[in-house]
This record gives sequence, structure tokens and C-alpha cells, in this order.
Amino acid sequence: MSDVRNLTAGGPAATGGILRAPLGSVLPVDATTAFAATWKRLGLVGEDGLAPSGERNLESIRDWAGDTVADLQTDHSSAFTFPLLEVFNEDVLKTVFGDGNVTVTAATATKGKLYTIIEDGAQLPFAAYGFDMRYIDKRLRILVPNGKITTVEETPFVVGGLNMYTCTVSAYKDESGKKVYRYYDDGKFTAA
Repeated sequence: MSDVRNLTAGGPAATGGILRAPLGSVLPVDATTAFAATWKRLGLVGEDGLAPSGERNLESIRDWAGDTVADLQTDHSSAFTFPLLEVFNEDVLKTVFGDGNVTVTAATATKGKLYTIIEDGAQLPFAAYGFDMRYIDKRLRILVPNGKITTVEETPFVVGGLNMYTCTVSAYKDESGKKVYRYYDDGKFTAA
């Protein structure tokens, strides 16, 4: 039977619903457990939110008569795309340009906080990513234990629009052979 209470949407559970941690960090094991201190929130996310994508390709095997007798999976991919709005956020800059390519100097009486960013063309490192969402009483959490930013698109610097970074994280297998962990809590409690 259909039930509208089974519907959901994916707004952030808190400001900074996208998090990053060093590879090998402890992963939460459900939709509500707090993230450890190693996880850094990446601030405000643009209105396009989190866009999951993936691919599962099959190769059809045919017999002599031309009938398909098997479909063999040849590859599988999972990725997540999101726009990061906080260009003056140290953790965002380190995510986009690499931890070692961002230097931050504290503010003084004559200058604000200074950011020096180097682009050296090196590949971005593997890291763990978390996507923490909420809809009314429902909680949704997606974890990528072994992810890598594979694309970054920067918006133009113009008067009429915010500068932002749209990132795509590709998921790779962890030591258990898993690419993505999803935890959903429907928020429906039993009577006490």
C-alpha cells in the first residue's frame, strides 16, 4: 500500500551537511551518530544540493541463434556532485586545492586572515566523505570511505554571482570492498 510518509527530500541535517576526513577515519555506523572530530564540515552548499550519479554497464552474451543468454556486468561507478559556496573557508580550500597547497596566516591589526593557494597540478588525495541530510524527522546519511575529488568546476568571478566550487567525488572500494554506505532512519518511533 502507498504511504506518503515514505517520501523524503534531502536538505542538510546542519549547516555543513558535507564533511571530509582523512582516509581511514572512523565512520559513523548509522544515520544519527555524531561524526568524530577528524571530520571537517565544508560549510554552506549551493541550492543544487547533493547529486548522486553512477553507472552499471552490462555486456550481453548471445548464443548462436542471436538470443541473449546472459548479461555480464563489466563495470560499476558511484559519484556525488555538490557546489561548495564558502570560498573563504580553509577546509573548503584544502578540499579543492589539496591540504599542502593552502597556507593560512592569522589576521593582524592591519590585515585580515590571509590565504595563499598554490596550484601545482598534482592529483587530489583520497579522503573519506560524508553527506548528512534531514527531512522532517527522517535522517539520511551517505558515507564514501575512500573517495577522491575527480572534477572541480569554479564559477566565474562576476559582480552578479557568487564564486563557488562544484566538486565531484568518485567512490572507490574500501578495505571491505564497499564503495558507499547509506544509512536511513525513517523517524517513526514505536510506542513506549
